[in-house]
Amino acid sequence: MSNKVLIGIIIMLLAAVFSYRNSNNDKSIIISDKKSIQEKLDLQIIDSLPIPKGTCTTCFFSINEDDFNKSRYLWIDNSTGQGYMKINGKLEEFEMNEGFADDKSHSWSSKNNKYKIEMTLSEISNNGNYFGGVYKPSQIFKGSIKIKSDDDSQYFEIYGECGCLK
Repeated sequence: MSNKVLIGIIIMLLAAVFSYRNSNNDKSIIISDKKSIQEKLDLQIIDSLPIPKGTCTTCFFSINEDDFNKSRYLWIDNSTGQGYMKINGKLEEFEMNEGFADDKSHSWSSKNNKYKIEMTLSEISNNGNYFGGVYKPSQIFKGSIKIKSDDDSQYFEIYGECGCLK
């Protein structure tokens, strides 16, 4: 057998082996070999308030001003250092321990055993009012929030208020 024929046979065998390997390299096989499938972060409106109405020193945020005016909140926190967000159908509670209530930067981070949140705000207006002779402080903010899990992260703009929950 000549060298040209032998080289041709070897090339055809290698091509057959590689094409067979690629045809069996199905994405579902690759995904099923992973230890865990990625969890996508599905953020939802908090449909029941975890904080009683009338509570002061509370912050509550929405995606935009229109959602905020319709009480469609994505984030709610209180003066005890607890924050709440509904993720993948479950109301998640967060400890707000890094930078909480930092008046200079208006930023903080929160975490629980699944997620970490980083929030940065800038004050738009001071919206405090007197109710029954008592001054109730309130500030309107715009900012951003980033939520991270082991497998995913999302960043979005937010609009909200810190003060007394109406």
